[in-house]
Amino acid sequence: MGGAIGQERGPIVTGTGSERKAIGIHAGAFAPYRAISIATGALDEGHRPDLTPTKPSATIGPFPQWAQPGKIVALDPWGHRIADDHADSISEGWQIQPSIAVTEGRLEMPEISSALQAGHLQADGRILDSRGGMNVTRPLPKVVSRSGTRLSFQRTV
Repeated sequence: MGGAIGQERGPIVTGTGSERKAIGIHAGAFAPYRAISIATGALDEGHRPDLTPTKPSATIGPFPQWAQPGKIVALDPWGHRIADDHADSISEGWQIQPSIAVTEGRLEMPEISSALQAGHLQADGRILDSRGGMNVTRPLPKVVSRSGTRLSFQRTV
């Protein structure tokens, strides 16, 4: 299932069509709202969202392990790039939707600000800014490996 690029791997498609490659639903927790909208007639059953102008708000990857079978088994690492990687298939009528979302965020915690002011932490401008704001786009294990601290410490801060 791995591929060095999203086009090589192919899209993850759920549903009932012949293109289906996975069991599941798109939109996760929002699927009941889609079902209710269709059932009440507020949304056409064949509605396909126009995702061509959508882009992730943060660039993540690609990383070598995305192409290694068995390295990632629970999510589609290319799932946020469908408008870029699978535009041709979408224009052919395939029902392809993002399987993951990528967003940027800033997390501010008084404990982190206090640790920064006390000199226990140092701002790097990338993960931690000078006011104690944290970039939360990166997953916790990556933050731990880059900061040189233990995961147990990161979970208790």
